[in-house]
Amino acid sequence: MYLAGDAIGEANQQGQPVVDDDFLLLLNACHDEIAFVLPSFRPRVRWRRLVDTSSGEIISADKRYASGSIYPLSGRSLVLLRQTRIAK
Repeated sequence: MYLAGDAIGEANQQGQPVVDDDFLLLLNACHDEIAFVLPSFRPRVRWRRLVDTSSGEIISADKRYASGSIYPLSGRSLVLLRQTRIAK
């Protein structure tokens, strides 16, 4: 599921559009690993992994994945990725 930070459709008190980061939620109910190709809605911006339920490690805030690269989505897992939007 892709949640676009610029598609909120709300305005703040100054009338400016409310914008947030983009989020990508990956779910794999199968027991096999899936090679998931990360979308390239904004190609030069990298995805940052926030949550990976298959990982026994503490998530590193510095771990990033390029758009178009493959994310190895482990079986029976959930992954949450974020792309930060630069405010204009």
